Amino acid sequence: MEKLCVVKTVLPRLADKQYVARFRDEVKVVVRLSHGNLVPVFDAGLVQEGDNEELYLAMEYVDGKDLRAVWNRCARKGVAFPVDIAVFICRELLRGLSHAHAFGSIRLVHRDVSPPNILLSFSAR
Repeated sequence: MEKLCVVKTVLPRLADKQYVARFRDEVKVVVRLSHGNLVPVFDAGLVQEGDNEELYLAMEYVDGKDLRAVWNRCARKGVAFPVDIAVFICRELLRGLSHAHAFGSIRLVHRDVSPPNILLSFSAR
């Protein structure tokens, strides 16, 4: 079975020991999270090629746009962002965050909730 995915990598300039340790700790959790409002993670690891090491995270591809792109498009077109859509997005975002924060006893916190990190899928699940 094949699934389209996105591979995120850690930028070498960010890969100090503390960053790598945090990344590995987060990976241990996110690969186990499962919720309709969270992007599924298929795999994560470290690839070594000679002296180079690169951390990666393989996640499901979300066919859609991020919230910043949608917001900016509305602004360019002079269209107010619909209140009912904004409320729906907030509700669904909070459902996903609630699931992640309540996962086990690890007290997980998402550190970068921002419009470019909120993906709006073209399809309804």
